[in-house]
Amino acid sequence: MDSYCRRSVYCDRVLLEMTMKQLALDFPAARTTDPSTSHRAAESLKPGSQQYQLLHAYAKHPLLGMTDEEAGKETGLDQLPRCCYWKRCSELRAAGYIQTADAERPSTAGKMQLVSYITAQGMKALQQVSG
Repeated sequence: MDSYCRRSVYCDRVLLEMTMKQLALDFPAARTTDPSTSHRAAESLKPGSQQYQLLHAYAKHPLLGMTDEEAGKETGLDQLPRCCYWKRCSELRAAGYIQTADAERPSTAGKMQLVSYITAQGMKALQQVSG
């Protein structure tokens, strides 16, 4: 990849991250129309929690997104005994913090998995929790 392409990709990523941070300021952690489970998830997001670690991993990859398996590997949660990181990812989706897109990638088992991306609500929740 030539230097122009690297600069362009870097600039696009910086602009997207800035835009997502600005958008996150305009959204509450859970909408008033969201189910009570979303509100409980919003309240339970605490620094160091599995949900927080996973959401932080998704925030580091706003352009490419991640599969649940990739997020589990990046956080190390896939190595913890009896840790169901994929359930925490489902909770993050239910809370509106991450959402799936049309993209898929193969898992380590060779099965296709949906790619999820952090939402503006997810960015806002991270900012609120991180202080």
